[in-house]
Amino acid sequence: MYAVLTLLLVLSFSFSSLPSSKKTEGSHGTNTALPNATTRATEALDGLLYYFWEHDPKAKKIGFFFSCGQIGGWGGNEVWTQCSCNTRDACTDCYRWWDAVSLESIATYGIYTKSNRNATVPSTIYAHSPYNEKWNATAICTFIDDFLWYGIAYLRVYEWLKEPIWLNRSLGIYNWSWFYGWDDDRVNETSTNETSTNTSCGGVWWNNCEDHHFKDSITILQMLHFSSKLAYLFPKNDTYLLKAEKVWNWFFSFDDGYGLMTEKYLVSTGAVPENCCNSSSTDPFAKCHNSRIPGTSYNQGLLMSSSAYLYRRTGNKTYLLVGMRALEAILTNYTTDEGILIDEPRGYQNYQYDCWGSSSDPGGDWYSFQGIFMLHLGYFVETLRDNGSFSDDMLEKVTAFIQKTSDSAWTKSVVWPPFNNTSDACNTGPLKPAVNYPKFHWWWGENTTSQIIPPDPSIFFHKSQLRCAGNNTQLWEGLTNDENVCKGKCMEYSNCSKYLYSSYQDVPGIDCWIWSYNRTDHLCHKNDYDFSVGIKRPVGASCSGHCNSSTPIKTASGGVCYCDAQCDKHLDCCLDYVDQCLPEDKQIPSCKGTCNKNQALPIRGGGYCWCTMGCNPWYTDNNSIGSCCKDYVQECQLITIPPCLDARTQGSAVNLFISHLRVEQLSQG
Repeated sequence: MYAVLTLLLVLSFSFSSLPSSKKTEGSHGTNTALPNATTRATEALDGLLYYFWEHDPKAKKIGFFFSCGQIGGWGGNEVWTQCSCNTRDACTDCYRWWDAVSLESIATYGIYTKSNRNATVPSTIYAHSPYNEKWNATAICTFIDDFLWYGIAYLRVYEWLKEPIWLNRSLGIYNWSWFYGWDDDRVNETSTNETSTNTSCGGVWWNNCEDHHFKDSITILQMLHFSSKLAYLFPKNDTYLLKAEKVWNWFFSFDDGYGLMTEKYLVSTGAVPENCCNSSSTDPFAKCHNSRIPGTSYNQGLLMSSSAYLYRRTGNKTYLLVGMRALEAILTNYTTDEGILIDEPRGYQNYQYDCWGSSSDPGGDWYSFQGIFMLHLGYFVETLRDNGSFSDDMLEKVTAFIQKTSDSAWTKSVVWPPFNNTSDACNTGPLKPAVNYPKFHWWWGENTTSQIIPPDPSIFFHKSQLRCAGNNTQLWEGLTNDENVCKGKCMEYSNCSKYLYSSYQDVPGIDCWIWSYNRTDHLCHKNDYDFSVGIKRPVGASCSGHCNSSTPIKTASGGVCYCDAQCDKHLDCCLDYVDQCLPEDKQIPSCKGTCNKNQALPIRGGGYCWCTMGCNPWYTDNNSIGSCCKDYVQECQLITIPPCLDARTQGSAVNLFISHLRVEQLSQG
């Protein structure tokens, strides 16, 4: 740990770029006319519980937080009455990860206000939630990050209610998550063979299924936060400290000590490619690399809170300095011209699916991200302030940033009753008598900052309904009867650039074509429902110094990529082509003028998006496989997207106001 971060210890940092503590005007007058932080947090939390905390009419005691587009699991936006538990231990149609975040918010509010209001909510959730150590992750594809959110929430409930049962429940999930999540050779852990060797690759899986094996920053940081907080709360037990240090060391163990942070000290989206491993493997596709694309704000928040807990536990200033660097990076790079936290970088096309029920939840998770950051910013400040490590000057500047963001949310993103489908497209579910609690949008400001699409972490970028045409010089062609077999065939050839697979055998005896890196052999631009294309991602190459050149650039995996204006037509752009070679106003692709034209538009991180009916509207921070460009709905379908207000947008605002409440308390001593 100390070797890879020695550089940080000799670097100075300055808060000169942080926002000043000047008072600002909101749309309803100066901030002196606005309610204080306690009132904001109370009213937003009351609204969360009043509008979105529901009970299944068939099983009266099952409570969960209702969100637009779904009730959780695979429920649709119109089936809130169908929430039910499949078994005694599983309620997959009721609960999602953001229920745990709301539970953590309730506990944190109780701690800061010294109140036991809503103290029955945790038991109601736990009684029916499947997120516990009994869950058999070998029997079903399981999202490790979802369980970690619940473990973190239960630990917070323990801090609030002081009941040992909540600590036991939290530790059960912690041990379960470490066993299933940490990338170890688990056979060796139980082996009686004294000569067995630990072949740990390190890192934490996002999901334990082979086709979802990603080492996203968020899951790794959840485990870091969980371990660090346990180490801080229980200083006589070194088990948690050792595991926290293990996660920390892995986080910074590659890419010249930056690990999963960018040069600007922003946490990236994660490690690429999927199934990466930092053991002794010489396979370039197995080595972990930093995506180099800044991730969402909650990544940064979890790193900051973790660094604070580890510094308090150990006294090692490396942790303190990394945390301060991360804070400065957010305030320098993730704020708008108004000086408030930037809206999360996600494509807009998901609104129609979240609000109108065409699908369960294709990407609406990001409604919660910035609120989680704010909550952890509060943890960071209070933990360091408690022992004098956070100066008055720093507290004043951070308080000003939080207050500006809070004022903006209270005045610009708020919606007061009565609600309708114009002010709230998610105004579905059970009708309630009119009260005066506010609802909140997911955005808190003017929303003028460009949105950034995260990278695809997989080895292959995949696009369905796309056909490549070549001049019959492919490496291999034949019959496989399975696209995965075709993909595997491409992996057998080190010089395979892409594969083409046909689900309809229009050429006798052939459904799979494998092409080399000779770009003159093929173009990929024809829309065809019967075909799919897989493009091997060019890991370890950069366009720096090569823009507008048609000279191929060698990649770490033995292939080549390009940085000229033709690379989007051949789908062979280097991963940083957009950042290095396109002007700033072209870095966010738009469908304007390109609707129904089957041309790929490069996106940051090395993927592409489309503006045709064949594009995939499903989109999350873990992939951008064949997705529509962010303004496809507006530009090509001419649909005006109404706002969505649900438990996630409300919960995010609650966390903002809770953080505001906490820094106000700290400022007042």
